[in-house]
Amino acid sequence: MGIKLSRPKLSLPKTRKKQATAGGLVPAVAIKSSAVTSTPRPPLVKQSDEKGNPPLKKIFIVRLSPDNARRASEMRKILAERFPKCFREPPLPLKIGIFEAVLEAAPELSHRDVLNAIAGYAGEIEYLQVHIEGAARIDLNGKQDGVVTASEQRYAQQRLADPVVGLEVRR
Repeated sequence: MGIKLSRPKLSLPKTRKKQATAGGLVPAVAIKSSAVTSTPRPPLVKQSDEKGNPPLKKIFIVRLSPDNARRASEMRKILAERFPKCFREPPLPLKIGIFEAVLEAAPELSHRDVLNAIAGYAGEIEYLQVHIEGAARIDLNGKQDGVVTASEQRYAQQRLADPVVGLEVRR
């Protein structure tokens, strides 16, 4: 007969981590192999500087390709038609988790296009200006679902002052 070769068994971890991509956050699955051992890596960014200030975050900015920008624009029109009380002008703060709510209500829509459309909507100056502490957040039906917190208001003000604050989108 023949020689039987064996390969190390691969297993998926029980937990999923979030990994940023150009299309947004998607679940990343790491493959573990019994034949490969990993060594701990030192942190890429210093924990704090000499004065004790927290480290600066590394910021990656990704511009959408012309095709993806066109598709995101078309998706915004679709979202405004399907959810007119949510994606409207003038904008209102959206509920936390609106992306998941849209995908649940309309699973046939492209994951990436919905994410790019919502990111564009939420990054507009008019949208950031309505983030005032205590302002109502709305769901897909225009009903209140939470309120804007003081920290969210500060973040919006920082984004208005410097549009790249807090962005951590990677290619």
